[in-house]
Amino acid sequence: MTSRAWPETREEVAELSSYARMRRLAIFVGIGVLVAAEGVVEMARLRRRVRRGLTSWFDGLGRRAEHERRFAEAAFIARRLRS
Repeated sequence: MTSRAWPETREEVAELSSYARMRRLAIFVGIGVLVAAEGVVEMARLRRRVRRGLTSWFDGLGRRAEHERRFAEAAFIARRLRS
């Protein structure tokens, strides 16, 4: 293409419009990639948060089971001592 300020032939207009379409497509693809990357990061963050929550929940279940076992042992010993 020549260095004129405005395109004069149909070919120049077509070349400019195809360049503009490609540039617009590249911008949309770039935005899409950024949004997708942000979504991936957010999903990883949520996955970590859920995993931490489940881990603490299972730890709580384990502690509760340990307390119940100790209480049952103490009750058993108390019954044996009473009899």
